[in-house]
This record gives sequence, structure tokens and C-alpha cells, in this order.
Amino acid sequence: MAEERNIPRILLIDDEPLARFVARKALEKTGAFVTEAETLAHAEELWSGSVFDLVVCDHRLPDGNGVTLIEKLRGQGRHEPVVYLTAEKEEITPEMAARLQLVRVMGKPLDMAIFCEVLKEISTTGTAKDAPLEGEVSDRAIRRVGSFLVRQVEGRCSVEGIEDLKTALEGEAWVALDMSAVTDMDPGAVPALLAWAAASRLSGGRFCLLGPVLDMDGAEALERELDCVAHEEELLPLSRHLSSPSERRAVLESVVMRART
Repeated sequence: MAEERNIPRILLIDDEPLARFVARKALEKTGAFVTEAETLAHAEELWSGSVFDLVVCDHRLPDGNGVTLIEKLRGQGRHEPVVYLTAEKEEITPEMAARLQLVRVMGKPLDMAIFCEVLKEISTTGTAKDAPLEGEVSDRAIRRVGSFLVRQVEGRCSVEGIEDLKTALEGEAWVALDMSAVTDMDPGAVPALLAWAAASRLSGGRFCLLGPVLDMDGAEALERELDCVAHEEELLPLSRHLSSPSERRAVLESVVMRART
């Protein structure tokens, strides 16, 4: 019996008929099965009802822009790799690209030779080797590990710095702050981190600290109430589990308190 071949399924979202035709023909030559959408509403209907190996999304569409669609579907737990197409690449910052889990931002008109190489990388590794911005090397300050967006924190960890990070990552419920390069921490930073973690849980996500937690006043509260992991690899199982150690401790403490009363 011949070995069954896995055919990649691609959702192509673009309102220009000629652009869709050229892209679809090129993608079909690689062996992909392409489903087309020309509006956000149609794309949302298709994406919500099916599983795709890759989503190719144009920026400007008749009923809005692609960022709105991706944010909405990411919020619903959809993590398919996305290649984003735009003639205005400067509008998509590295932090925005990381938050939206874009594997590449590519300019228009689309360079099909480069795009097919990206498709090959995704089909074999699940992600693209290059950074989300075309031709640039990935920045370790912002990276994706499983469901988590990992953001590096350097130097002094202050309340203002935490609030700035929280604003920059607005809409991202799964966050891990890499504290390995932190040298000092404001006392008020601990409540700010705990509040961020609580907001993440309310949004259906999870908040972690990566690296050593400083031996300071309040650090024990972080280790007790947050998930603090020593190595990046520990984030992957947390991405898959329905509950985390800190969440299970909170539930157990609640049960114990009720039993005592």
C-alpha cells in the first residue's frame, strides 16, 4: 500500500482576485490544498470551522484589517502559523508580530520564491526559521515558547517598567517574563506582577516568571503565588496542562480555609 501523503491545508485571505489567483496557483504547485476568503467575515467563518496548517492573511480588507481577525482567533485559542502580507510593514512592530504569533511579515507584491521557502520550513518544523519581520534575525528579547510570549526584563525591575510591558503586551494572556538579566527589583514590583498574573488568569491565560527570582522582600510571595520556572523548556508542559502548580495550590488553600471555617 502506498504511504499516505499529508496535504497541507492553507487558508488564503486576500481581497484582490489576481493576487489570490497567483498565490493559490503557486501554493497548489507545492502540493497544498488552498481555501480562499476575500473578507474578514468570510475568513473568520472558515477559520473558526476548520483546522489549517497555515493561514496567509492580507493586512487591508474590505471590512477591516487582518490584525483584528488574528487577535480574535488567537483569543479563542487558535495557534495556527500565520504569514502576514502588507505593503506597510512598518505598521507591524516586532512586539505586535510576536503577540500575534506571526511567523513572517512579508511585503507586497508577494515574492513567491521566498514564500514557498517559508512554507517548506513551516511544513517541516511548524515555524519559520527567520524572524517575523522579513530578513531580520529573531530578537531573544521577544520570543514564543509554546503558548507563552516570553519577554526579557533587564536591569532594575520597576513598577513603571512592568506597567510599560503590560501595555505593550496588551491582549496577550499567556506571558512569561524572563528575569535572568534582572539585577534589582522595586518593592512595589511584586504586587504589580501579582496583579498582572491575576489579570492573565481572568483572561483564560497564564503568567510565569522565567529564571531565578531575586532574594528580596516579597520574592517569597512570587514563588508562592506564581509559577516560577528555572528553564525555558519547563514552559512547554505548562502550555499543555489545564492547570498550573500555583493554581492547584490556590484551590487547595481555598479548600483548607473552608474546612477550617
